[in-house]
Amino acid sequence: MQSANSPFLTDTHAHLHFSPLSADIEGVLERAVKNGVKRIINIGTSLEDSRKAVDIAEKYCGIYAAVGTHPHDAERFTHRDIAKFEELLSSPKALAVGEVGLDFYRNLSSPKVQEEVFSVMVDIASARKTPLIIHSRQAAEDTARVLRGVEESIPIILHCFDGSEELIDFGLSRKNLFFSFAGNLTYKKAEKIANSLSVIALDRVLIETDSPYLAPQPLRGKDNEPSFIVNTAGFLAEKKGVSYNDLALILEDNLIKIFGELEKISG
Repeated sequence: MQSANSPFLTDTHAHLHFSPLSADIEGVLERAVKNGVKRIINIGTSLEDSRKAVDIAEKYCGIYAAVGTHPHDAERFTHRDIAKFEELLSSPKALAVGEVGLDFYRNLSSPKVQEEVFSVMVDIASARKTPLIIHSRQAAEDTARVLRGVEESIPIILHCFDGSEELIDFGLSRKNLFFSFAGNLTYKKAEKIANSLSVIALDRVLIETDSPYLAPQPLRGKDNEPSFIVNTAGFLAEKKGVSYNDLALILEDNLIKIFGELEKISG
């Protein structure tokens, strides 16, 4: 367990309200704190799901939320939902619009509807000057096209970054875009993701679990949780040639650039 003065980590993308984490949130948070994880951003993927994310965030110190419609859920979105998402964003614990974007790998919603809903979510974030958390899978060119209309002042986080060259080029052309790496960074066959670190500076990097998915290599096959993020952090520190503590401090600086100072999980 880290000392009170040790640098700590923030899991910038988790789904605490998804099974099996939802059945043991107190235990999940306790294990996170023991591993030096002192904040978690809990991510919504639909209107109903976003309500759950905000409810958990409002219940616990150091837990925050993002609200939005995932591309898989785009077909369920209606324009009546806009006011409801805006109401959720009025919570002081709701930090961002996300996860939103495009997924042309599974196409669980039609590409046309995905882009329509994505554009609506971008408009909501733009109107409120709220950060965006982006899901993009096999849709790099279209994702970049939609995001080009976003003001430079609005932070953008590319969640679970896949190493896409198109999104690297787009991201590095902007001043306020961050690449968030998940546990799949550590996978032996994820050379494309790992190699992207050669051109992405640490001042543009965040880390996440995407729990309960994508447990890092030493724990692959298990249900992921925020405490496991230390494995991804260790891998990232080694790849970039910095100490774990220095990496933690850089990641904290990056988080502050996006969201400002945030409270920590007590314990």
